Amino acid sequence: MLDQDKGHYRREWNKTTKILRDKYSNKLNHYLKNSSMNKITVIGFVGQDSECRDLENGTRLGSFSLCTEERYKDKNGEWQSTKDWHVVKSFNRPLIDSKIMAIRRGHRILVEGRMRSIPWTDKDGNAKRDFYIEASIIEQIVNVR
Repeated sequence: MLDQDKGHYRREWNKTTKILRDKYSNKLNHYLKNSSMNKITVIGFVGQDSECRDLENGTRLGSFSLCTEERYKDKNGEWQSTKDWHVVKSFNRPLIDSKIMAIRRGHRILVEGRMRSIPWTDKDGNAKRDFYIEASIIEQIVNVR
């Protein structure tokens, strides 16, 4: 390829990326100025088999726990890990029937959804909040070797 051709492709690439950047940055700026976003994506291991039950109002609830682990080296060069446990719930009947019913302990999955909280009061009258992920997408991750 001639150096002249490389320059042409580079100019075209720069034009294309500028168009895309302008197009999407305007949308992003709009969202940043006018609203907020509640979105979470988590990849981890299922801690217990999923539970599904029908509530009094006729909706179905599917739930399970998910463990995420972060590994890092400390200042001494030793590997450390921290585990976080997440409660995942869904009220989406098709998602429950197709995905959540099949989730078993040890499966590695991706969950995408929104953070939700439930306010409650303890025995002493202190206000508390329980947080959970309301799942909209669940995918099992299969390791390919």
